[in-house]
Amino acid sequence: GLRLGRRKEAVAALPAMLDVSVLVQTGQSALDMGDVKAAKDLLRKAEAAKPRGEGAIAAELEVTLLQIALRVESGEDVSATRSKTTLFSLAAKIKDRGGRAEAFDRTNVNSRSIARRLRDRGDWARAILWYEAAAGAAQEAVRLVPRRARLSRSRAVTLGDIARIKVSRGQVDEGLRLHEERLRVYEGLGDQRSRAVTLGDIARIKVSR
Repeated sequence: GLRLGRRKEAVAALPAMLDVSVLVQTGQSALDMGDVKAAKDLLRKAEAAKPRGEGAIAAELEVTLLQIALRVESGEDVSATRSKTTLFSLAAKIKDRGGRAEAFDRTNVNSRSIARRLRDRGDWARAILWYEAAAGAAQEAVRLVPRRARLSRSRAVTLGDIARIKVSRGQVDEGLRLHEERLRVYEGLGDQRSRAVTLGDIARIKVSR
């Protein structure tokens, strides 16, 4: 039937999809190291390697993630809200076609990477928007696969990043709320080390008030 046909298409598209994913992730790594030229070259190769049919949406998500990162790196005022809508729409289509949480997890990781670049430049307002997009993607990934510890931990890391920016910008109550939410995630995971680190973050904020 239709489901079997889709499964056959997905298997046929897998080699091309893997090529695109490897090219994009290598491009992201190049960008993290400051090699914009290499990232652009890898993006062009990924665009050329995109498969048709069942793997097309997953490939489009991968390519879009790198396109957005390059645009932000070049100084463009890329809308986090509009980008989030595009990325979440692609991730939802992948999920609806039988995909799991990985599309939202990839969106979280890459959005967080963009947010950190903006934070390091001192562009706090835009960094917060990208961190919030990352947190939304992480929350959706956890909703889809609630028992996968790595996804929950990724969400907690994102919450901590947002909390630290909020506190540094004087939004102490909001920062504390996010750290406490992060603490609950680590307690649920039984991660005693991360729990202790988060308790330390909370204590330092309360002492400095």
